[in-house]
Amino acid sequence: MGARVEIAAGGENLVRALSAHDPLARDAPGDGGATETACALVQAEGLPNLMHELVHAVQAGRLDDDHGIDYGAIPFDLDAVEGRAVLWNELACCVISCAYLTRHGRAARAGRDPDAVAREVDDWFVEQVEIQPVFYGMEGRPHAFAGRVGALLQTHRDEAHEVVDRAYAATEQALADAGAEPPLAAAPTRPPLPALWARLCPRDDVKVHA
Repeated sequence: MGARVEIAAGGENLVRALSAHDPLARDAPGDGGATETACALVQAEGLPNLMHELVHAVQAGRLDDDHGIDYGAIPFDLDAVEGRAVLWNELACCVISCAYLTRHGRAARAGRDPDAVAREVDDWFVEQVEIQPVFYGMEGRPHAFAGRVGALLQTHRDEAHEVVDRAYAATEQALADAGAEPPLAAAPTRPPLPALWARLCPRDDVKVHA
């Protein structure tokens, strides 16, 4: 997608558009050791964060500051199609990055047992979503947010699944276009978003089914 990618443990996770005059754009490494002009800078702490940013980019169809999300519109309205679209796009990033961890995460690469792999996936999912209440006017009320989203995954199930399925296809295609072999480009598994979310939801009256 024409980006300069930097991976650094403990670094930032961001996407920033670059002008053609930016030194980072001009010095981006290309194929065969050559340099090329990059349209954006992508920084990530590691594979999970990089996959999260990739899914954002393929959903947006471009590389732009913060993926073109209008943070001036916070709090997003979950009663509106537009507000839910922001939520589903974000959760697609969360669940798809988890999917790739099942084979390519630290636990899987180390040959750990399935329980260890599942714990890494669950921990990463929680880490991604724990800030989300802020964007929907529910800061400081994580339990209420978990219940609200759990209910939306029931009442707008098809809406959410359509976004996630489209994001899976776009992610796999982007990886294939970049030269990844089919076994690497394809998501190793597709953990259902409702099932992952149900593990977060502390409310007994919200039942979310995969």
